[in-house]
Amino acid sequence: MSCFFQTAGIFTFLFYTSIICYGISNSEKRRVDTNKKKLIQQSNNEKGIKQNNIEDDHIYGKKAIAIKEDKVAEEDESEYIITDMDSNLLFEYEKNKSYATIKKHLLNNKYNVIEGILQNFSKKYPKAKDREYYYYWAVVYESKGEYLIAIEHYLKAIELYPAYSKARNNLGSLYCRLHKYHLAKEHLIKALNANPYNPFIHYNLGNLYYKTEEYDLSITYMLNSIKYKANFGSAYHKLGIIMYKQNKYSQAIDYLKQSLIFNQNSHSTYFFIGLSYLEMKKMSLATKNLKKALMIKNNFFEAATQLGRIYQSHGEYENALSFYQKAELKNPENTDLKIWISQCLKELRRYNEAIDTIKKLIKDDPNNETLKKYLRSIEKRKLADIRYETDDYYKY
Repeated sequence: MSCFFQTAGIFTFLFYTSIICYGISNSEKRRVDTNKKKLIQQSNNEKGIKQNNIEDDHIYGKKAIAIKEDKVAEEDESEYIITDMDSNLLFEYEKNKSYATIKKHLLNNKYNVIEGILQNFSKKYPKAKDREYYYYWAVVYESKGEYLIAIEHYLKAIELYPAYSKARNNLGSLYCRLHKYHLAKEHLIKALNANPYNPFIHYNLGNLYYKTEEYDLSITYMLNSIKYKANFGSAYHKLGIIMYKQNKYSQAIDYLKQSLIFNQNSHSTYFFIGLSYLEMKKMSLATKNLKKALMIKNNFFEAATQLGRIYQSHGEYENALSFYQKAELKNPENTDLKIWISQCLKELRRYNEAIDTIKKLIKDDPNNETLKKYLRSIEKRKLADIRYETDDYYKY
């Protein structure tokens, strides 16, 4: 029985083996036939293409040549358009590069260099509708003090672009300096409408209202300028001065000290801090800040004069005289200053110097009876003080 199954298994194996071999053979044959067909088809295609080309040239003739010429023409035209576009882009690039250079020099206040660039600029680029060209010329003319021409150029730039906030802001600021506040206000407000979050426009409007003594409006715009530029030291400084003028001395000091964070070398800031402390009767702090102001600006007439007044009022005539003499170097013709100097000289018993000082004033103003009366009081004091007796005051 086992032999029967073994014999059957052998026949089964041989049967399936023959089927597999036949399949492989047929598969290989089909692959060869397929490759052969591909080679034949490729050959026929090449012949067909060549024949078609010959037929096209023969049948269509001039039409084929015309089509080719049109294609060449299209390629040439396309190339020309691209070249023209590149030329325009290069033109704009060079112009913008010139403006970038101008802006860089403007930061360094090199107006003569900017003027040279603009003169060359006008030869290379059309300027009739270029608002920036007129704007930068206006800036140059303003720097030279030629305000009328500057105004004309600002107005031309604005005419080309009415929402040109930068030009309106500059023009408004210039009108402020010329005390034409109604014109300044018009342009600054339009500048702000076009650029409502610009801190510099808010500051300039605040400064305008400061000049016209409309302090509440000034404060509003100054606070807005700080809102949009938290490190705006000039705005803190101006707020401090406004508070001082409104007799709000503590607030003035707060704003002025905030200003010093951004500009530690502002003689004016220290001066108003000193004046605020003076009004609050804090003399040591007042003199400290006034001296700081005078240290930063050694010919600061107002600071030197104020220090002289403080020391004179406290009987420190040597110190007072020293500061008065510093102030005199800045303003040697100031009559009040000469009177204060003579008062200190009198208290220091330097009578001849005091008398000579007043006589010079009388020479310039011979009808001034007040000066004549004061001169007589010094002379009487000199005669009474010949004994040079010490004042009798006692402490216990």
